[in-house]
Amino acid sequence: MISFKIYSGETLPRAKWDVLAEKSLFASPEFAACWQSRSLRPIFFALEDNNRILAGMSGVVSGGRLMPRFESMIDGLDGGVITPENDETAANQLYNYAFEHFRRHRFFRASIHNPQWEISQPGFKKSTRLTHIIDLTDADGRRDSKIGEHVRTGQRRGAKVRIFDNPEWLKEFYTLVVLTARRHGTKPRYNHVVFERLYELSRVDKRIIWIGVFYDNKLIASRISFVLKSRIINWQSFSDREYGQFKASYLMMDYIIGKARSSGIGEVDLGSSPDDAEGLIDFKRRWGGREEIVPSYTYYSTPGAWYYRWKNR
Repeated sequence: MISFKIYSGETLPRAKWDVLAEKSLFASPEFAACWQSRSLRPIFFALEDNNRILAGMSGVVSGGRLMPRFESMIDGLDGGVITPENDETAANQLYNYAFEHFRRHRFFRASIHNPQWEISQPGFKKSTRLTHIIDLTDADGRRDSKIGEHVRTGQRRGAKVRIFDNPEWLKEFYTLVVLTARRHGTKPRYNHVVFERLYELSRVDKRIIWIGVFYDNKLIASRISFVLKSRIINWQSFSDREYGQFKASYLMMDYIIGKARSSGIGEVDLGSSPDDAEGLIDFKRRWGGREEIVPSYTYYSTPGAWYYRWKNR
């Protein structure tokens, strides 16, 4: 008998859910747990038949009882329903159940980023963002000829890329997080606890690629990337601008592309860019990145629509 169930991180039947977690890092309860706090909790929607999971969707809930908000996955990472056997019918069934849950429980907002299948349920509005993809079967022909010069300059000046595998580096790493946020006129999006949890997960789940650039044993830049199917997704990069002469961004990109090639991964997703970040967009193009449109789907309750219209005016 088909049933719809909602689990927390504590009640989730891990053995049954593993078939989904193996398909996507972002569906794993360990990944969702990295973000857990007093104001944010993991949640898992499941469509089951005779104790077997037909479809599942992981995400996080924030906002408490008065203004609950759902996101799959956090920070714009790929989310939505996944199934053990690529069953779009089961996915749509789960979406119907989940969306009814959002409506009945008066969620202010529910956002689903880059799902496997288009979402056609009423009440969800589609928006798009721009990312850049390096196709490694074609990248060399599209790459700016001066890229190699920048990489060699950083190497010649003594900068080295290492796997981030020492917990003693986390304090230096979070200093880079703070410096990068300050450079953009804001505060860090996540506190040090989130990164400590991600670090621990990275030691056991090789779908997290965490690297650092060092000069004279000092951490001067770092990048966290995720592996999803045949693609590496560049998630967050942090750096100390005082060490710009070491070309850390070029060294990290060169490392990730080499890692993708040696692992048989065909694409590198360079991540979305603000419309006004011309320098960043140009950097991605010079690496051979081609533009790709990424969809998101968002549901607003009536009070939620009013609130976000007022907030964004």
